[in-house]
Amino acid sequence: MKYEIAFQDNLTGEVWDLSPVVTKFSLASDRNGQPSKLEVELISALKFPEGSPVTLKVMDPTYSKNLFYGYLFKVITKGNNRVTLTFYDQRIYLKRTGSYVFTNQTLPAIVSAVAKDFELKVGKLNAPNVKLPTILKEDKSALDIIQECMDQLLAQTGEYVVFWDEYGELRLEYPEKLRILNILGPGSIVSNFEHARSIEDSANTVKLSHDHDGQRTNYVFKDSNNVKKWGKLEYFTRVDEKLNAAQIKSMGEKLLKLRNKPKETLKIYLDVGNFDFESGRAVFVELPDVKVKGWFLIEKVTHQVNPASHTMDVELWMGDIPS
Repeated sequence: MKYEIAFQDNLTGEVWDLSPVVTKFSLASDRNGQPSKLEVELISALKFPEGSPVTLKVMDPTYSKNLFYGYLFKVITKGNNRVTLTFYDQRIYLKRTGSYVFTNQTLPAIVSAVAKDFELKVGKLNAPNVKLPTILKEDKSALDIIQECMDQLLAQTGEYVVFWDEYGELRLEYPEKLRILNILGPGSIVSNFEHARSIEDSANTVKLSHDHDGQRTNYVFKDSNNVKKWGKLEYFTRVDEKLNAAQIKSMGEKLLKLRNKPKETLKIYLDVGNFDFESGRAVFVELPDVKVKGWFLIEKVTHQVNPASHTMDVELWMGDIPS
């Protein structure tokens, strides 16, 4: 495939296509609170000013796609004019700390407000039209705050939402609307895999603490059978004082359902890369050896590209998403 890596010098305004001098590059994305990263290795005597923008595109007659829009944050120079450039998408700016108070705001409204503060571009924000209770966050990264709001929305509604940067625009979307039309399994492009089960982060008991009118009430939800098998694994959190008993009960039941099972992860190694694979998208997997079959969420993916090959490592989150 033909790639274009267009770099714009933010001091002079000049635009250079780096692809003729690139020896290899990697593109990595992570669903959980990390910006996407493009790392480019090249041979060049040019100077590369920090903060300069870059775009990565596939330009092929059979497949074309805008893959990445980001900014230069790190330059490593070695002997013989060998240079490594590290770019991040605009979510890197959300790694800075801030303080926010949101009252009865939806997730799209919260993302829009944070993006405006950081002067970032926003695209379509599709998420449940559910107002979150009062959120007070101080001295936390804006990206962590958005992730916590997404976690709270999941606890309240059971709905998963993906937050990512799509070629220079912040987006929210349901993973079932981001399906990849590939099946990973026997006879496919899978070269190897690693399946893991763990209860290290599981919970068979959920305790929700509710303060209201000077009184504290604890609501406990548990699976006694799993407590006997695993020992008591408790998840504790305080809930908003404005929630009523029915809302707290619904939240506790959803949290117990989400956490009262082993966490499964699946790492898949592929000798043939496909840039449709991005964190947050859904792919169908069928691996009879470990009795895995269904649609799963891509947690992390790293593409490694050089003139001779394009490989990728994919990590899947094995929780249930709508089929």
